[in-house]
Amino acid sequence: MDFELPGEDDPRRAEIRRWLSGHPRPGGRELAEAGYVAPHWPRPWGSAADPVHQLIVDDELRRAGIPRPLNPIGIGWAGPTLLHAGTDAQKERYLLPMLAG
Repeated sequence: MDFELPGEDDPRRAEIRRWLSGHPRPGGRELAEAGYVAPHWPRPWGSAADPVHQLIVDDELRRAGIPRPLNPIGIGWAGPTLLHAGTDAQKERYLLPMLAG
């Protein structure tokens, strides 16, 4: 099993770096709209990222000194419940603000 993250030339890294170059100090809402707060969530709230892609997002944001909004109850519990069982109206009303912090 290989636990090394993809290298500097990985296209996912390049995509995140391009986004960061246009958003040098993003706020919570910008990060949420880009899918970087909960990258494992499905689009449009996340990036539908697999585990390696999630780690790449973490790595690139950390390198850039960009903190993500912290909301462990919302992102870890309430949000997934809404994603699974919420109505479209509930998702529209609650998910982005939950991610934005």
